[in-house]
Amino acid sequence: MTSSDDAFLLLRKWKIEKLQIQAVFVLDLANGSFAGIVTDVDEPSLSVRIVGLDSRSQFTFHLRNLELRYADSREAPEALKHEAHKYEGCLTALDTGSGDRISFFEIRDNI
Repeated sequence: MTSSDDAFLLLRKWKIEKLQIQAVFVLDLANGSFAGIVTDVDEPSLSVRIVGLDSRSQFTFHLRNLELRYADSREAPEALKHEAHKYEGCLTALDTGSGDRISFFEIRDNI
């Protein structure tokens, strides 16, 4: 498990450096992924806002009460194993009650 302080340090780094990330969400209701840039990190509400690379889509993820984990890209979910070389680290927010999961992968710029 990763502390929320450490998680928000990483999210702030991605925001400040305008690094592209891949957001992958696996929810009971829906699954999906998109590439974007972190535009807002709000520690008091424990939320992160990501705008898609198309600049038209935006998502706010509320991370309060979720278990946060940092992982190496080699620990990517099975569905992404064949693409793990495209990513640096990964921050995952997991709802241990429902199993819902949101993972944020830093996209390598040298692929």
